[in-house]
Amino acid sequence: MLRSLLVLFVFSAMAVAAPLPKATFKKLKDYYPLAKGHKWTYLSGETEIVVVVTEFEEAKDGTKTAKLATQVAGKSVATESIRTGKDGIFRTHINDLAIEPPVQLLKFDKEDEEWEIKSKMQTIEVTSSVKHLGEEKIEVKAGTYTAVKIRIKGEVSKIETEVTYWLVEDVGIAKLEFTAGENQRGSLNLKSFAPGKEK
Repeated sequence: MLRSLLVLFVFSAMAVAAPLPKATFKKLKDYYPLAKGHKWTYLSGETEIVVVVTEFEEAKDGTKTAKLATQVAGKSVATESIRTGKDGIFRTHINDLAIEPPVQLLKFDKEDEEWEIKSKMQTIEVTSSVKHLGEEKIEVKAGTYTAVKIRIKGEVSKIETEVTYWLVEDVGIAKLEFTAGENQRGSLNLKSFAPGKEK
């Protein structure tokens, strides 16, 4: 179970972002588009990994909550829940297990370029730092983009992990690379993004 949760912590970085200069705060929501049916298709080597928004709600105060399913070969292998609001983006659950406290992945009201994460899910402990590394032009299967480069480095239950990912406005994660421990490493390359029904 630990291995599957570790992998999910890594791949659920698909929803992650980090702070940008104040001038771009109004556009931060575009780096994580949420609507029911949104679908991202990635390549990990020759394997296709699909992430779909299966549930979506928007409260009167503008807070949005979404459940995303990660699918391989047409089968759901993991889920995560994300909440976005005026104070930022949070991952609240993985496989319906609560993260205490929710991991804050982005701060809308801060210009800090780095901050610490310390959370727990049952016996799984996550301690990491998030760093914004500026913009970079990338080329993936889906096209060529100017992306925001983010790095998360730390530990998941004492296993050293590092995730670097590139976010594109109106698209989300376009590229991701990760290492976990000495033997686990991999990457994601965006093949396509298909918007769902806007809400």
